Amino acid sequence: MVFDTDCHVHTHWSACADLITVEDYLLCASKARLRCFAITDHSNDIYFEQNEREGLRRQTGKIDLQPLLKDRAHRLEKYLSDLKPYRKYGVRAGIELEQMSDGEFIFDWDYRGSFDVVIGAVHVIPSLKKRKKEEVIQEEFLSLTMKALEQDIDILAHPTRGLRKAGIAVPSRYHDVIIEKALSRGIALEVNAHSLDPNSIFLRRCLEKGVKLAFNTDSHSLKEFGDFSFHRLMLQEAGINGKEHLENCFQLE
Repeated sequence: MVFDTDCHVHTHWSACADLITVEDYLLCASKARLRCFAITDHSNDIYFEQNEREGLRRQTGKIDLQPLLKDRAHRLEKYLSDLKPYRKYGVRAGIELEQMSDGEFIFDWDYRGSFDVVIGAVHVIPSLKKRKKEEVIQEEFLSLTMKALEQDIDILAHPTRGLRKAGIAVPSRYHDVIIEKALSRGIALEVNAHSLDPNSIFLRRCLEKGVKLAFNTDSHSLKEFGDFSFHRLMLQEAGINGKEHLENCFQLE
């Protein structure tokens, strides 16, 4: 099973990643047999300093996010400018969008055309922190996922991680709801090595339904870069041993 692209890689711009540069990844790309990869740092980390991010998380109720992002456009432009010289080496400009509590992504959509790949993700489920009942958490997770899939993203990252990381079961009926929504929107669902998500049952259903897939490492460290062992294992457990997984994959140009 050959994997020669990775659409989800983090650098020092992301607070949760090691202090890695694009040059560090390029030194490893040949060994990893990657012809192309995308730097996709977290949107909230790109736009906001740490103290600003913490203040944003403490906000309650609806806030007018766009003026805040317009004021910080220079940070996003710096991020894009830093990536531009590496394009000739197979590096693509990407971003992983974080959600506000209402599902709105932290992103100025006027910059959508500046990115080769835009990833959306559900990282925070507010009712989980409030210790609500499991059924409430599950429903909020699904609602946030649906809101993510309604926006102009290319890939939904680690599609069931929000619940699985918390040790909460993902209702089997959610599988088809998420997959069919992604299919209708032309959005790829990710198989993510960093989060070990989704499992082979979900992956098998994706293959049956014919939804686009994105096999990414979500590298937060150099040791994760180029490691597709989790993807091979999930495909084997899903009964795929050939190249069928390549027939409907999201590809970087």
